[in-house]
Amino acid sequence: MTRRRTLLAILGACLLAGCATQPVIQVAAGSPTASTTPTCPSTLPRTFPDVPGSAMVPGTPTIAAICRYAGTNDTAPDTLSQSATITGDRLRALVTGLNASRPFPSGAYNCPADLGLYDLIVFGYPSAGPVDVRVSVSGCTPVTNGHQTMRLDPDVFTEITTIVGESRH
Repeated sequence: MTRRRTLLAILGACLLAGCATQPVIQVAAGSPTASTTPTCPSTLPRTFPDVPGSAMVPGTPTIAAICRYAGTNDTAPDTLSQSATITGDRLRALVTGLNASRPFPSGAYNCPADLGLYDLIVFGYPSAGPVDVRVSVSGCTPVTNGHQTMRLDPDVFTEITTIVGESRH
């Protein structure tokens, strides 16, 4: 299946599930409190909060901020360049996709150029600290929570890009 057809299939499924109508949220009555609403750091963090359990994204987060950072070829590498906030069905689908990530295949394989472009996904929970997941936007697109590094499924990568937008590099 071509990348375009895959994207159309994801968007179609998303429309049927109602996630395409999920707006970027603002904190208001009935939504997560300011203390549980994740924010994007102005620069890409180099450390990760502790992650309980063995899942890439443990438990059931209620909100997530997707933070896009400039790459090594940009004038200000590792600085925040784009962001989006998600909840609801779109968040659940993203968590499911990240938790289904697989190990890298054994043996030698080729990857596109790694330009140092990263997305940081900060998951917020109603009664726990945040969980960070870092996605490489270039190269072999590994995904890590600081304790495990996996291979990101291309469909999940496409969904993240759909949410936060294309890289501006």
